[in-house]
Amino acid sequence: MMQLLPALRKTFSLDVRSVALFRVGVGGMIMLDLLLRIRDLGAHYTDEGILPRESVSAWIWNTDLYSLHMLGGEIGLQIFLFLVAGGMAGLLLVGKWPKLSLLLSWVLLLSLHARNPVILDGGDVLLRSLIFWLLFIPLSTPVSTKPVAAPSYQLFSVATVAMFIQIMCVYLFSGWLKTGETWQNGTAVYYVMNLDMHTTGLGKQLLSFPTLMESITSLTVWIERWAVLLLLLGGLHVYIRYASVLLFISLHLGFALTLKLGLFPFIGMLCWLIFLPPHFWEKGLGKHLLFIVATKPSGFMKKLDQQAYSWAFRVGKFFQTGLILFSLYLMLGWNALSVGKEYLSPSLDPVVMKLGLNQNWNLFSPDPIRNDGWYVVVGVGEEGSYDYWNLQDVSFLKPASVSSTYRNQRWRKYWKQIKKRRYKELKPYLGRYFCQQERDILGGNAPDSLHIYYMQERSMPFGQEIEVKSRVLWASSCPQPINKEGNP
Repeated sequence: MMQLLPALRKTFSLDVRSVALFRVGVGGMIMLDLLLRIRDLGAHYTDEGILPRESVSAWIWNTDLYSLHMLGGEIGLQIFLFLVAGGMAGLLLVGKWPKLSLLLSWVLLLSLHARNPVILDGGDVLLRSLIFWLLFIPLSTPVSTKPVAAPSYQLFSVATVAMFIQIMCVYLFSGWLKTGETWQNGTAVYYVMNLDMHTTGLGKQLLSFPTLMESITSLTVWIERWAVLLLLLGGLHVYIRYASVLLFISLHLGFALTLKLGLFPFIGMLCWLIFLPPHFWEKGLGKHLLFIVATKPSGFMKKLDQQAYSWAFRVGKFFQTGLILFSLYLMLGWNALSVGKEYLSPSLDPVVMKLGLNQNWNLFSPDPIRNDGWYVVVGVGEEGSYDYWNLQDVSFLKPASVSSTYRNQRWRKYWKQIKKRRYKELKPYLGRYFCQQERDILGGNAPDSLHIYYMQERSMPFGQEIEVKSRVLWASSCPQPINKEGNP
């Protein structure tokens, strides 16, 4: 046991400066996420939007969750909560009251996610999971602006081990869930790049290189299943740690260049910054970045250090360790469900949900989907018909860039979900939104009727013609506005 502890410490230690850089990145990422969401604040988070509170409560609300954003349906409350969340993220970024600002950022993020779970993606799940484990890692250790080697800069605890395990789970489960035929025969990346709703221009260029796509398919599975284990060998040599960091940052960079996946690739790159070794800060590029992460000890921290060995402090650390271990069990148990292993009692599901540790890393698993397409929202009124989604005259022809028609990742995720049977009860609210919110497009006149079409495109094997079918997702008349005399 005495020999095992130094080995574990060498493997699972984190550098204080890397943790500080990660903290800065998390604060910045939360602020960026809020800025991207605020563009559709009314559409996504108010009672006048596509998911009013009544629909959340009736059809998709989980009583195991909580949401401050559900306290009101007006845009004023949402603006206030967004401003508070942005303020907390700003404090986290600059290192002011980092624990408190991180805790409140986590609470507000879970609240936001619970208000509209339909538009969440893997990036949201990853960000809230990383924040949870970061809550247990020291964030106030003073950092010098000089590139010094200090043993006190190395953090090792149950919390740092949990952070390693969480990030490894993302890739291990993602890799082992890729069990479909396309991942076995090397055609998975071909089908992924045929998903026009996600693919960038560079991704489309890959379709001209089938052999390269086969190699990328095999390499992706190998990296996710096996290369992530390099993290466990990083303590043996600094260059092994560098190799793992650069490899996975490159993987996410590839995602970002070829696919529109929202913030997921960037959050993926961010999480690997926490593994930068001491060498990076003492002899590498980090020497020039110390001004970003440098902090000074506060009076409160000095007082806390003096109490570090008090009885009350040791009891608190004992309970914190117990909470971390229990949370780790919940996280691993929930992930095991995705591969058909039930180690977690269903009675613990509410706890997992409340902590935001419910996660499933099944991107393009077990196979990439074959069907995607674009949407046409046709409003018909006295002045003719108009496409209320694409803001143009009605055309069912395939757009030059399908991915650009989705406005942003939140809308892309919503449209991807709304066509599923489980969300059929939400379609009337979508129709109401277009009738009410987009009525001014036709000179202030509401359309008489609304039809929402999904132009479904099925990807076929290489060399075969792609099939396109038109589906009507929703059709209804639009309620007319009431004039001053009380008549429609």
